[in-house]
Amino acid sequence: MLKEALENNRFIANSTMLASAAMVVAGIIQITDEQSSESTAVGIEHVSLAAFSVMLIALVPLVLHLGRRAGRESLAKAASVAMVALSAISVTSNINGEDLAIFPAVAVPANLVILVTLVLIGVGLRRRAGVALPIAIALPLTWILLLPLSAVGGGFLAAAVYAVIAYKVSNGTLEGEAGAAIPATA
Repeated sequence: MLKEALENNRFIANSTMLASAAMVVAGIIQITDEQSSESTAVGIEHVSLAAFSVMLIALVPLVLHLGRRAGRESLAKAASVAMVALSAISVTSNINGEDLAIFPAVAVPANLVILVTLVLIGVGLRRRAGVALPIAIALPLTWILLLPLSAVGGGFLAAAVYAVIAYKVSNGTLEGEAGAAIPATA
């Protein structure tokens, strides 16, 4: 059943839209609320951390889907594991109200794996699947928008990129070679 869901364009699009909504929620909180500290969470920051965790899990189906399309399935699986690990460590930080001592040891390599994978998936999508250049370029930029640029509204731009990708996945219109659409799955 899970395998079928991960191959269903509508499920992938809905999951991606959930991730976009979580990015918007986190973005609003990051812009309107001054963070209490680097490693602790208080008040509304718990909602922001929860939105970040939801976003990570909700992006897994899309990353696996795009990885298959780009011929980078193994990398997509690695990035998915990194997203789940980052989500899990964020949930523990949220529950504890502060980062665990191992947080940097998990977060830094996980974010690096995710960023590098998104770059390689973007290149693969452009070369192998003929995806439009702006989408191929925007995909890895979303991770930069979500992390270092989140405090200045980067999450909103990332959410918009993922909303467009979700729409295209849902309709089976990620561009193929010579402008032909890549056929949709179930």
